[in-house]
Amino acid sequence: MQVNIGQFFAEHDIVPVLIDRAPDAFAKVVYRAKKLVDAGKELTPAEVRDEPKVEWYADPTELYTLVMIDPDSPSRMEPWNREFAHWLQQSWNDYSEAPRASNKNRTPRIRFSTRDFARRYSLGSPVAGNFFIAQYDDFVPVILARFPVSDDY
Repeated sequence: MQVNIGQFFAEHDIVPVLIDRAPDAFAKVVYRAKKLVDAGKELTPAEVRDEPKVEWYADPTELYTLVMIDPDSPSRMEPWNREFAHWLQQSWNDYSEAPRASNKNRTPRIRFSTRDFARRYSLGSPVAGNFFIAQYDDFVPVILARFPVSDDY
């Protein structure tokens, strides 16, 4: 079954809440133990704790920025930390003015805006994307303990 990516991203409030336009294609995202991100499939935080392998059709003459966020932090019903930035791929762009988050502090990650970040750095529209749904599990406190809220970074 082929899914219309624009309609799917809109149905899950990714467009227009987080980004203005849906990506052109789905990115292939696979976590350890062959946990595939399958357009809205539910995965646990424990299943997605390690860095995934991410693939998409990419023009070898272009540069890309890869962003992973939690749009519903701390929960879908109360996303008052929307968006929580998990990571940005290092690239050739100069992101020196972007807030820096260390592995000792989660404060700069809270209330990140993918839309504002893309506009500020002239990143253009997304070429590929994917997402999963995660529910709170016993691994969440372990993750949060690694990244305390602090002004020190």
